[in-house]
Amino acid sequence: MGLYSHPIVVQLKIKPELQDKAEPLQKCILSGFFANVARLHPSGEYRSLRDDHPLYIHPTSVLACEEPPQWVVFNEVVQTNKDYMRDVTVIDPEWLHELAAHFYHFGTERELAAKRARLA
Repeated sequence: MGLYSHPIVVQLKIKPELQDKAEPLQKCILSGFFANVARLHPSGEYRSLRDDHPLYIHPTSVLACEEPPQWVVFNEVVQTNKDYMRDVTVIDPEWLHELAAHFYHFGTERELAAKRARLA
């Protein structure tokens, strides 16, 4: 008889009155997975911030049944007919500047173009 490992899925739904207590946990998750951030695109799909790759929240996620959050961080991508994010957590985009300024560039397109020109 073999042993099989089944992933344990934990879905947490945070009550609005407890949101301020959840923020440190959300920031902790973001600090570990800062490269896995996605933003809701006007088309209804998510786009990864790193490479603009189209992504979707996995249908088993509690977030799939709610109004889609604007910004999320995820642990992994499962590829089927679409690329689905799993282990998704809602984030505030302001936290990216605080926790991952070394990874992301901040500013308007004009400001970023000027920075690139100075570096060239």
